[in-house]
Amino acid sequence: MSMKLIQKKILIIKNNRRIKKFLGGYFVFLALTFLMGGVCTAIALSFGSIAITETGQIAYTLSLPMGVIIGIIFLFGFLCIKFTFALKNKLRVDNFVFSANITNGQVCQTFQAFLDTGCRLCDPTTSKPVIFISYPAFQKMFDVPLSSLLLKKPIPALKNMHYITAGTIGSKNEILVFDVDHLRLDNSTKQIEIKGASLALTFSGFEKSLDCALLFGPKTLNGD
Repeated sequence: MSMKLIQKKILIIKNNRRIKKFLGGYFVFLALTFLMGGVCTAIALSFGSIAITETGQIAYTLSLPMGVIIGIIFLFGFLCIKFTFALKNKLRVDNFVFSANITNGQVCQTFQAFLDTGCRLCDPTTSKPVIFISYPAFQKMFDVPLSSLLLKKPIPALKNMHYITAGTIGSKNEILVFDVDHLRLDNSTKQIEIKGASLALTFSGFEKSLDCALLFGPKTLNGD
């Protein structure tokens, strides 16, 4: 059996993502090992002396107590691990953050949008997935008085304006839904363009916690 055939069978049996995860962990381990070796060398050069004996062996003496040396190494290792996890979490979050460009008539604005896997609300009249937009972002697009929204007055600038009912079992709310001409979502891995996207106005304040003005669900990634 050829080596290529064996490799193909291994890739079928073992998921490719797991291989990537293993390689990522392996190279992180090597990087941390080199860093720890560098710390040990820096301590030896800074607080001790290194000499080569007649037999070619390396001998060195340290002026610091061994407990202090071990403490420095453990502290540096702890900081490296914390940095690695923080970087991993940031990369994971970046996969859910998209740049959102909204065009409606002569108005064009760009916001940050967050992919929420639990957001599955659809407009029952059109069956299109609904994309939530925060009130500050809505104001940048349309500049509609808050009184008109609270009194549910007709707003000519909003195309296909209507209200849908959504919420939990214990409470139901009417949400303003409207269409925009064009919406483009893109990040480093994916780009979606939607004509006639349905937006829903929300006052929930999620933009403060997520640092994003739009919130959309997985169905939107299909370009619906």
